[in-house]
Amino acid sequence: LDILPATNGLDAAVKELENKLAGREKALTKTLAPLREIYEVIVVDCPPGISVLTVNVLVAADALIIPVEASMMSTFALRDLNILIGEINDSGYRAEDLKVVGVLPTKLRANTSTTLVLAELEKHFPVLPGIRQTVRAEEAVAAHKLLQDWSPGSTAADDYRVAAEKVASTLGIG
Repeated sequence: LDILPATNGLDAAVKELENKLAGREKALTKTLAPLREIYEVIVVDCPPGISVLTVNVLVAADALIIPVEASMMSTFALRDLNILIGEINDSGYRAEDLKVVGVLPTKLRANTSTTLVLAELEKHFPVLPGIRQTVRAEEAVAAHKLLQDWSPGSTAADDYRVAAEKVASTLGIG
């Protein structure tokens, strides 16, 4: 397992891509091509929002997991993402359609609003097992620690394990 975290250089790369006219949608695909020989799975974490980086990730990816906070506002943003996925699938940039493994609902709470959000998500995407909102998860973020290191037996850590197992099973890896 190798991890390459984002740095301030990511902003510079995005600006460079924005100024590039030809082939910018496939820049990440070309960069990742030699790594596909080495790694069984490459995970690319994208910031929220739609940008030239998002387009590059969607063109380069074989499968997509969409983390989404369990709020109605988040479901509105997913509509735009769904449209973009359709446009990319129709663009000819990809040999085959992008596989959406599912949305990963986060910050789940036991209330009516969450139930409504999950029902809305299920209309558009497969829904993966969700991640419940916990104090331990918030503490890990504040401490800049991995949840599995900070509180490995917490409810949220267990939820992430279940979701990871579902993703691995869906993709036939592991």
